[in-house]
Amino acid sequence: MSGSHTLTLTTLLNSLHTHLQTQTQLLPTLHAQLGLPASALEDELQALQEQLMRGVEAQIEERQKEVEGWMERCETVEVDCVQYSKALGGNAKATGSSLGELRKEKVLPMRFEMVTEYQEKLRQLYHTKLEQLNVLGGRLKAISRILGPDFFSSDIVDDGEFQDVSPDRFLKLEKELARGKAEVTKRLAQLTETFIQIDWLYTELGMGPPIADESASSRAISRSRSSGSNLDDPFVSPTDAEAFHYRVLSGFIEQAVTLPQDTPPRLDVDPTPTLVSWATDLRAALEDTKRRREAHIQAMYDQLEGLWKRLGIAESDMDAFVEHHRGSTEDTVLEYEEELERMLELKRDRMGTFVLSAREEVEKLWDELMVGEAERSDWHPFYDDEHTEDLLTVHEDEIRRLKEEKRIKAPLLASIRRYFDICEEEKELAASASDQSRLLGRGARDPGRLLREEKMRKRVSKEKPRLEQDLMASVPSWEEENDRPFLVHGQSILQILMQRVGASDQENVGPGRRKPSPGMRATSAPARATTPTHSYAPKSGGVVTPAVRHAPASGNSLPSKRQRTEVTPGYKPPTVLGAHRGLNNNRSTSPTKIPTNRSAGRSTGPPTGIAKPGAGMHAQYQALGHGRQPTTGFGRSTSLNVSTSASASYASAGRYASGSQAAYNPAVLATKAARARRESFRPRASIDAEIQRDLNGASKWGFPGTTVEEADEDC
Repeated sequence: MSGSHTLTLTTLLNSLHTHLQTQTQLLPTLHAQLGLPASALEDELQALQEQLMRGVEAQIEERQKEVEGWMERCETVEVDCVQYSKALGGNAKATGSSLGELRKEKVLPMRFEMVTEYQEKLRQLYHTKLEQLNVLGGRLKAISRILGPDFFSSDIVDDGEFQDVSPDRFLKLEKELARGKAEVTKRLAQLTETFIQIDWLYTELGMGPPIADESASSRAISRSRSSGSNLDDPFVSPTDAEAFHYRVLSGFIEQAVTLPQDTPPRLDVDPTPTLVSWATDLRAALEDTKRRREAHIQAMYDQLEGLWKRLGIAESDMDAFVEHHRGSTEDTVLEYEEELERMLELKRDRMGTFVLSAREEVEKLWDELMVGEAERSDWHPFYDDEHTEDLLTVHEDEIRRLKEEKRIKAPLLASIRRYFDICEEEKELAASASDQSRLLGRGARDPGRLLREEKMRKRVSKEKPRLEQDLMASVPSWEEENDRPFLVHGQSILQILMQRVGASDQENVGPGRRKPSPGMRATSAPARATTPTHSYAPKSGGVVTPAVRHAPASGNSLPSKRQRTEVTPGYKPPTVLGAHRGLNNNRSTSPTKIPTNRSAGRSTGPPTGIAKPGAGMHAQYQALGHGRQPTTGFGRSTSLNVSTSASASYASAGRYASGSQAAYNPAVLATKAARARRESFRPRASIDAEIQRDLNGASKWGFPGTTVEEADEDC
């Protein structure tokens, strides 16, 4: 067979067939010459067949192994490509090809070369994105250390061999990073606001802000550890972290007093959960102290207000005392304690004055409630001449009862007074109508009289039926709820209204019309009153409530601050309030001349770490409503039992003071006082507050105070 011919499967078979046929024809002759049996030829042909088959199969198996080897190498590379592509996500498109296209290549070595090149591209792109991801993850970890480990979800961290570097992963991490930055900014703003509140609370409480340094904090820490103080009290047992927190607060306060008013201080600190929690707890503790002091001041003021009124002290003096002792400093508490002690001493010395003042208030409340003479006479303590503490207590209890009665009846009383005023105007119109001289009389005449009468007549005809209808509907509801009649000067107002409505209806009914019942009148539309009727005069001598042109809501409402008793006893001159013992020596002192005990329990020197302000400094703090100048040394009053737990816990608030007063000199404190934007605490007037609220607000019984408007001339 010539080697120049191309060998194919067909030519191979043909050549083998020819060669086998030629050679096998020689076997029978050879076997015959050798004398072999006939079966030997068959066995030899069988062996030749097996040898040929094994040779062909061996060649095929060798090639199959080569194919399998190339397939394994390609699959190994392709698996890596799949993992890289999965990790890269949409970023894998940057390579310009895909694994599916490469798998279409049938030549395995070529395919292997192509996928290997594709694998290298994916690997380089993956590591580039992984570096970017690590930078982003590092920023997230830094923010996580600030915000706490629980702020970000656990799936943010991916520690697998092939980390997700897809665009979605980057977008998610960038969103989390933006959320973390926003939270840091938010917490920093909250921490700034908390520090501002703490600084203001220190000023309001009259306490010097802490001045922190390393040596002072170390001494405070060692002192607290050696004394074994309570670690839960942030004011007594500082720690290393707390010392750092106080240094941050001190730096913030120093920055606040040096910046312009419209420039807020800036915190250059990480708002960690520990720092935020510490600042929140400190603010809550200071606010709790402020609330306790204010509640104590308010309780003392509630007592003082009644005592002042009993002594006939002028309203301006009361306001001056309250204005002069604003704030919730310990000095303010002591001033109120001393004033209360003086007033109680005066009360014991002038019991008769207090009883007479209480009786005047009782009598005034009787007049406002329109209490009848019989009911007044039945209250025997009013006529008791033995002025004792028990008698004063009885009067005070009666005053409280009458004020509660006034609060309950206030809306209806306003309408009843207005109704009586309208009736009085109606009576004036009737008297004027019977006076013919107003039209025909000689001499000087009032040209506007007829116009005023016409306006009054329109007002009476409009308001009287409406007031009657409102009262007829509201009074029964009040009586049903309170299970007692509504009495005015000892008579039932409902019966008075029914009598007056019936009398008015009879005057308005013509000869051929049927008179409606009072019950029907209460639910029907009110008729126009054309004929003046006689006004009601329940008290002896025919005296009625004087006509008042203004509305009940304004004529009978109480002042917004406190109710003025309008009582000036003639038996004693007004008592002057006790003077503030700051730097105001020109005020009048208390008439009791009772010496104070403040010098025994209070330090006159400046507190540690706080420069003592000058004489003008005190006036600036008072003008801004901060009470006295800040101080960290508080004494105790010897007159009354004060809540001193707050002052004890805050007595060491300046424990980080370095001894240098440069940071808080008088000029700095003056600047801080000048920048105060809030108004210091002042106790509110509590007497008749409920009555004032009911008179100013909507009525429970369905109609507010009547507003009177003058009718137009063309009505």
